Amino acid sequence: MARVRTTTDTGRRAADGAQRALLFALFSIPVLALAAAILLFFLAGGLDLSILMPLWLVPLVLGAAAFTGCALVLRQRRSTERQIQDLRAKITSEGDQARRRLLRRLDHELKNPLTVLQAVISGSEDQLPDAASWGSVATQTRRLSRLVGDLRGLAELEVAQLERVQVDVEQLLRDVLDDTAEGPQGRDAEQRRISLHLPKAPWPLPAIQGDPDLLRLSLHNLLSNAIKYSSAGDSIEITAQELDGSLIIDIADTGRGIPEEEQDLVLEELARASNARDMPGSGIGLALVRVIVARHGGTLILRSRDGHGTSVSMRLPLHPPAAA
Repeated sequence: MARVRTTTDTGRRAADGAQRALLFALFSIPVLALAAAILLFFLAGGLDLSILMPLWLVPLVLGAAAFTGCALVLRQRRSTERQIQDLRAKITSEGDQARRRLLRRLDHELKNPLTVLQAVISGSEDQLPDAASWGSVATQTRRLSRLVGDLRGLAELEVAQLERVQVDVEQLLRDVLDDTAEGPQGRDAEQRRISLHLPKAPWPLPAIQGDPDLLRLSLHNLLSNAIKYSSAGDSIEITAQELDGSLIIDIADTGRGIPEEEQDLVLEELARASNARDMPGSGIGLALVRVIVARHGGTLILRSRDGHGTSVSMRLPLHPPAAA
């Protein structure tokens, strides 16, 4: 928000300076022409004045042109100012809406744990909580701890210094597959038809500059989602290709998909699709991937059909800007 405001203010100051210079030039032209005509009149001496009379039309014509030019400049300036004001209003409105959505989601995520904790505390006024109650407290406490940790990690990631090394993408993808097979989702992964497609011709995938740990985390999150929101026997395809100076990694599945009207929202913090509420999760995963990709100067593209499956693509520049 502040960055956009600074950019627009700088642009406006530059435009004001250019417009002042143009107005000065437009007003100077007829003045100089009039001065030249007067000087020529006095220098003419005994010449026939009827020959010089048309020269008096020159300042008038140039003055009319200057007036028209000034009117057009002022009109363009007002139009530019209106566009800047509209842009600021749009950015402010979108920022306010995003904050309200985040607060609503945070309220929803906190409501259940706090309700359980409050119920246990209220019941303990008469007698000590039993083992089941303590178990509920422990579960909800862990849930709150994970939520706070995920939000803190996301906030730190947006400003943290990234490591920049050469990353072998092919090996990175194979490592992510191995990690998943050996992790908690290993049994579910065995029940999916997971395939990895990497090009060999005309040349293999090039290495990219990036933070290997963060790229590994983002790919793990995407593969984890593909497994979580698909069923036994579904297909998960992982592909990678080089295109126009970028590396595109796509993870697609034939799972439950995401409703069309919710596809933009699921990339935000704490957002979850309406057909995913039966599965555990905090709604941080895709937001985390989006931030990691953006920090590498890339873009995240999500395509989905409700009931058919989802495709999430990471488009990463082979040579990202140093400040990304």
